Amino acid sequence: MSENDAKKNDAQFYSVGVQTGSDDAGIIDADYERIVCIPSVESIELNEYHTQKHDGLTLVDEDEEDFNLPGNPLTKAIDDMDQVVTEYCSQHKRVIKYIILCIVIVLYLVYFAFAMKCSGLEDGLGLFVMTICAVVFALYKFIQIHWGAKIYKLSCGIGVGYVKKKWMIFQWIVPLVLVALLIVFAALMGVFQTMYRSPAQLKSAFGMVVLILFSWVFSKYPGRVQWNTVFWGMGLQLFLGIFILRTTVGFQTFKFLGDTLQTFLEYTDVGSIFVFNAPLEVHFFAFKVLPVIIFASFNVAILQYTGILTWIVKVCAWIMQYTMGISGVEAISAAANVFLGMTTVPIMVKPYLKDMTSSELHCLITGGFATIAGSVLGAYISFGISAAHLLSASVISAPAAIAVSKIFYPETKRPKTLKSDFEFQMPQEKNIMEAMANAVQDGLKICAAVAAQLIAIIAELAFLDAVLAWLGALVNYPELTFSLICRYLLYPTSWLMGVDTHADCHTVAELVGTKTFANEFVAYGDLSVLIKNRETGLGPTLTVRSEVIATYALCGFSNLGSIGVMIGSFGPIASDRKAEVAILCLRAIVAATVACLLTGCIAGLLYDEGPRLYVPDSLVGNMTTAVY
Repeated sequence: MSENDAKKNDAQFYSVGVQTGSDDAGIIDADYERIVCIPSVESIELNEYHTQKHDGLTLVDEDEEDFNLPGNPLTKAIDDMDQVVTEYCSQHKRVIKYIILCIVIVLYLVYFAFAMKCSGLEDGLGLFVMTICAVVFALYKFIQIHWGAKIYKLSCGIGVGYVKKKWMIFQWIVPLVLVALLIVFAALMGVFQTMYRSPAQLKSAFGMVVLILFSWVFSKYPGRVQWNTVFWGMGLQLFLGIFILRTTVGFQTFKFLGDTLQTFLEYTDVGSIFVFNAPLEVHFFAFKVLPVIIFASFNVAILQYTGILTWIVKVCAWIMQYTMGISGVEAISAAANVFLGMTTVPIMVKPYLKDMTSSELHCLITGGFATIAGSVLGAYISFGISAAHLLSASVISAPAAIAVSKIFYPETKRPKTLKSDFEFQMPQEKNIMEAMANAVQDGLKICAAVAAQLIAIIAELAFLDAVLAWLGALVNYPELTFSLICRYLLYPTSWLMGVDTHADCHTVAELVGTKTFANEFVAYGDLSVLIKNRETGLGPTLTVRSEVIATYALCGFSNLGSIGVMIGSFGPIASDRKAEVAILCLRAIVAATVACLLTGCIAGLLYDEGPRLYVPDSLVGNMTTAVY
């Protein structure tokens, strides 16, 4: 081999920005006049490069790690000290973390003691409750990490093993025991006493049976309905109804939660007023409702990134695995829909959307349609509707939505979040700021999609109303509308819910039709007119009992316009399932309507115009009445 050949074999060439078509490459000068070939020899490091200029060859050697080294003794000393401190913190980061945590806890305890001394327990009840919850949670996690497995093995291991062996027996005993306890609870709360005084309220119980049968007839897989889930859902709905409508503790608890969440969501108004510089009531939906989506998306991202939301989903998945038999995603979405609404819950479960089964997706959509959002609760209250009944209706509808959804679209696959060892997808963002920025962008996309869908669908409904009016005018009946048609078609549903009179049945049916084919804003506006008419004694009105039943039955987003909202909210975050969502929405809107009607039946069954809230002093009297 010649000397030139040997040099050629020893040379390796590197190309910058060009393809030469051969193994030889080089560095191009500024004007692309020529290529300078650089042989790779042991004395030249790979992190060195050469640049060719017109005024001569300039060699620039750079070490990526040691670039810009300290140039004087002072900066060298600072750099050495920084390296020592960094290495020490890295080696003892666990101890440092605990020291900082202890300092924060001590400072908080000092503040807590001072706040309780200055404000007292009554004014500082919220801070006291949050502190107790945080302490209980911290103790639970500490005990779980260090002794959880041992405690479980000693306390529950033997019992759980025995139950699993005898599960064929326990799967019948447990429901019977729970039914018996529910009956005793209802008796103590005076439910049977109310039914004895007003036997007509049993009509609502018959209505619940009819609605369940209706759902089963139109089920996608009637033979695969898991009735255990349905009975758990209905039992939970009855328990919540009694707890909220009959006990002072239940009523005050849910009122506190609703007021707290409503106050939190109202902070959105500060940002909206700054951006729009106009009264929010001028454009209520655009200036007040849509910004809530962005604000909720922002906070959900924080909960998701910090792991709080993931922990909640895991807990719900574990609980539901041994009770209702639904997945953790279904459970957390049903609970979140009570307050956050259907447009923000998809953001909460965004990492799991691609792996959700069709039945899970149907359950999520049904829950969104069957409940209302905290962002619009204030609007309904401003109409003169009872805030307590509105919040109670949204809470009671959550288990009803699960039960009815699992009848309309039974589960045919095994959901991933049904497994207790399922690992959820970790956030892909590098830090919490990136997570919040991405969430705000998702919220903005959803706002645009929701607004566009609402414009299109509501305009189309107005056009259809005009067509019906034109067709009616041809037969001398120009008043023909969807609402009027529903006044007669939905009359049986009003009767089944236990509405008092024949006239009230027609009126409530029309309200339900208005909610279904327009939206609940219009329906609650019409209901507020009826309430004012009863107070003034002028115009058509409703009895108090019919008003309460209507309030519960209307409390949901189950209207045709919501189909567009739901499709729009899924589009930006799950575009690959948008077509499936559009198909499921048609079935889910019917399921959600049935769930809302079931909630109306619960109100008709449990509502009492006498003493509605249970007073502890009357416990003995209620027990005596139940026995005799």
